[in-house]
Amino acid sequence: MPNRYATIDQVKREVDMDGGSTTMTTATYQYLWQALESVSARIERETALEFAPRVETRYFDARGDHLLRASLLDLIAGQIIDVKSPLLGITSVTLGGDSAALATSAYREYPRGVTPIQMLELIDGDIWTQYDTTYRNAHAIAGLWGYRTRYATDAWKLVDSLTSAVANTSVETVNVSSTSAVTGYGLPRFSPGMLIRIGTTTTTELRYIHTINSTTQFSASRAENGTTAQTPAQDTGVWVFQPESAIQRAALRWVAYLQHRRAKFGNVTYDGLTTESFPSDMPQEVRNILEEGGFLQRGMAWRAI
Repeated sequence: MPNRYATIDQVKREVDMDGGSTTMTTATYQYLWQALESVSARIERETALEFAPRVETRYFDARGDHLLRASLLDLIAGQIIDVKSPLLGITSVTLGGDSAALATSAYREYPRGVTPIQMLELIDGDIWTQYDTTYRNAHAIAGLWGYRTRYATDAWKLVDSLTSAVANTSVETVNVSSTSAVTGYGLPRFSPGMLIRIGTTTTTELRYIHTINSTTQFSASRAENGTTAQTPAQDTGVWVFQPESAIQRAALRWVAYLQHRRAKFGNVTYDGLTTESFPSDMPQEVRNILEEGGFLQRGMAWRAI
């Protein structure tokens, strides 16, 4: 399921639909659900970043003098790596097609102790230009990818726990003590569009809520963002992901704009001719939010040195 950087209940508040889900028509719900997917995907394309965690192994070419190009003016020690998302945590680093991963003491993250990780430096005599039989995809970096400041402390919020175990890896329903109890912001603790994890391990299964079934049960898609479906036991904690605040705000304002403009087009008359005037694809307010947060200034490319 694609990422969504806000929830249905947050959108309802943004567009002043506080009457609850019973007052929302099916058509409106479906429109808002699809709009959340659309604007979240557009934010990712505009920023070249993903703002939710993804478990993945990514591969990079080994680079040497035989591969340098004049256009790569900012090469550091013969190597530059650009990826869609910065790192939130490293599981392993394997160089040049080696079978064994480097010891954690063999590399250093920058900035240190802060997310997202922007650079990785080798400090134990290894070099990024080394490889065995081919330089292509010679290096493997496994970890948690995505953009979120203060990921370890602010990204996840414990909101409930399982009242029954998850029976198998195909069951989507999740039973909790309450789906409707409000959070500190006056919103239900669970809502369609939320990314959740069940358990404390940072790389455990990630799931997206898509349906609230009752006051004690919701349904969520399985094994999202590169994770594997699991069967946690009763009383395991249920955690909700908190997206970067500026990104969540941008998504909410964009969806509200689309809802307001729904099925409406401006008409312009000039010299007796009437033409349709389509509004800007990205609202200026959303562009301002992304620019002020530095997300449209692509000076944050991830690299290895």
